[in-house]
Amino acid sequence: ARVLAFQREYHAAFKRLYPDVPAIDLRLLRRADSAASTVGLKSGERLLFFTALACEPCQQVLGRLLKRIDEQSISGLDIYVVDTPTGRAGDESVRTWAQAQAIPAAAVQSRQVTLNHDNGLLARLAPEAKPPYVLRQSPGGHSVLPWSESVR
Repeated sequence: ARVLAFQREYHAAFKRLYPDVPAIDLRLLRRADSAASTVGLKSGERLLFFTALACEPCQQVLGRLLKRIDEQSISGLDIYVVDTPTGRAGDESVRTWAQAQAIPAAAVQSRQVTLNHDNGLLARLAPEAKPPYVLRQSPGGHSVLPWSESVR
């Protein structure tokens, strides 16, 4: 809950200080070719996974991502749930969803996996995108991973 509160405050402060600057430079988004994979993630790179609470294709992609975490080919996974209610009800719905998906509690506690409310982030990063959607986050920006299209 503290991380989520910090994230919300950070975004609000950024918007106040830089009202005409997007939090993420969309020009840095680039399409990965179909051969791209998560193998070869560099230190410090994480994956952003956008999902919905009731989304069968999202569950399939999440299963693949969690397997990669078990294999240690993914160093970190930030999960953003796009259709959560606001407030405590939203937090509870994310917790219930995470338990139903068998996301390891130890991975969440160690912050290898983070659980977040989307709060419009997917719409800002990729306005036409819908869950499931996977981005690689690196110091150079974000890139779309093929899993985003592979389940459609």
